[in-house]
Amino acid sequence: MAKLSFTCPFCFERIKSDEIEYRCHNGWCPGKEEEDAKYSEYIGAGATLKLGHVVQSQTRRISLGVPKPVMCDKCGQPTLRICPHCHNTLPDSTVLGADNIISIIGTRSAGKSLYITVLINELMTRIAPAFDASMQGFVDMSGLYDANKLYRDTKYSTLYDKQETLPQTMMNQRMRGAGDQDKTPLVYRFAYVQDRLGRKDDFTLAFFDSAGEDQQDAHMAATVMRYIAHSKGVIFLLDPLQIPEVLEQVESVTGKKSTSTGTDGGVNVAPNVVLANMTALIRQSLGLEGKRKKIGIPVAVAFSKFDAVQPIIPGQLTLQQTSPHCDSRAFVQSDAQNVDAEMRSLLQSWGQQSLLTQIDLDYKNFAFFALSSLGFGNEPDSGQKIKRPAPHRVEDPLLWLMSENNLLSNASNGSNPLSAFRR
Repeated sequence: MAKLSFTCPFCFERIKSDEIEYRCHNGWCPGKEEEDAKYSEYIGAGATLKLGHVVQSQTRRISLGVPKPVMCDKCGQPTLRICPHCHNTLPDSTVLGADNIISIIGTRSAGKSLYITVLINELMTRIAPAFDASMQGFVDMSGLYDANKLYRDTKYSTLYDKQETLPQTMMNQRMRGAGDQDKTPLVYRFAYVQDRLGRKDDFTLAFFDSAGEDQQDAHMAATVMRYIAHSKGVIFLLDPLQIPEVLEQVESVTGKKSTSTGTDGGVNVAPNVVLANMTALIRQSLGLEGKRKKIGIPVAVAFSKFDAVQPIIPGQLTLQQTSPHCDSRAFVQSDAQNVDAEMRSLLQSWGQQSLLTQIDLDYKNFAFFALSSLGFGNEPDSGQKIKRPAPHRVEDPLLWLMSENNLLSNASNGSNPLSAFRR
């Protein structure tokens, strides 16, 4: 019988169930201080850390394709499943449920770290409950990882408690090394209260805040490529203010210079160029370089900073309205179609037909979105202070990708709510 396989939500290596290793977390175990080179390398520690004894993969049995729990061969106490590549503890929702990595990639000017921060908060407090589900951060019983603490320390505290924008250093300047928390994926368990036929009801979501500069570091570049290659969906986060026509119109209508630079590292980069670079990375990660074959991973092309461009958007558009999916407890087909069509029309009016053609040539399945992480009228003041985020349509791209992967129930009319986007 074929054994289960899944992706580690920390190092993004593909694992077969018979490759899983186990770590003892008993503080009285004789092997409690064994050197662990794999975990030390993963976190970039300067010296090899001493952790609990690791039980090798060949010492335990498989039942129905799932590894049976094993006891430590030194002390007889229960062990934790760990990845054989990075030695992080594996969540049950990954081993026994489904691993669903959603890649969020884009330039730093698009506000990717800000988007991840707001999206996770919305998922836990509003979006998951609306779908009769819960999203909880993964906590390693051995004490090596706590998604809730990691999220609060690196993201939530600054944005929500201090109500300050995330400084550029938090998002992009880090070098890999011990304590490099911003380079550690945020791993969550998403679980529905009730089972429903045709839907995965318990799965892992992993969010990895990679930056463009990571491609200059061989170790991080390899991790980013695995992250994308094993993703069930990709959110391309693009900055609309990098479109010259948009920036000019916004400044003309508002009568003031935009507070956004519309640049990445001081260089203005058009969205179609950003998209081309990202597509090249995805093709490389999937082994599709130089091939005409379309990429099969569903892609949500999401334009951030909708609050900044709102002054030049017609008021009657669906884009201006609140997202209806949570209230409807299903992905609303008509809303998604309208948003996609409106964004295509806007891009054409902004002289971006080449972007539309480009993505149609490269991807089988895609849709366009627009969102605001901070919400309308929430520009940082001179001290970088903001009001509490009141996001606009941040959930739309993720819910679409979840629907594509059968992680959300179909629309109430029984039709496939995404059929309009399939190519």
